[in-house]
Amino acid sequence: MPFHEVDPWRLQYFAAVDCPPDVHIPTEDSDAWLWNPTHRWVYDKLRVAESQGLEAAPHGVVPQHFPVFSKPIVNLHGMGAGSRTIQDLADYERSKTAGHFWTTLLAGEHVSSDAALLPVKNSMIGCTAHWGLMSRTRLAMTSTLGRPTSPASA
Repeated sequence: MPFHEVDPWRLQYFAAVDCPPDVHIPTEDSDAWLWNPTHRWVYDKLRVAESQGLEAAPHGVVPQHFPVFSKPIVNLHGMGAGSRTIQDLADYERSKTAGHFWTTLLAGEHVSSDAALLPVKNSMIGCTAHWGLMSRTRLAMTSTLGRPTSPASA
């Protein structure tokens, strides 16, 4: 199986995905970090936030307005561990943490997507997986090969 997974129970999410056997797809951020050094920047969440035009800075730079969202700059394991909303300056002063940053607090549905793209004869095909949180309910994960999916199809 081309999916490399440390938690075997999660392989069920990829069982219906037909990827070539010579393709190796990491499902753990730590594996992706090691195997794809050119793309490590995507794990720098401060850089990602800035690339999206969001106000953001490391802890130590005081936000100009509140509330803001705080999380680790890089976190390869533990997903949102240490993430939180900071309500005001006093909360910020109590919450300052080395290696964390604050950013614009966003509202709405949360959708997360993973993709593995393969070059094939002047085009790209890919395996995608989507999951989301809406009203604290986890949506089903969907996986496809060679065609995009949307959160609405989950």
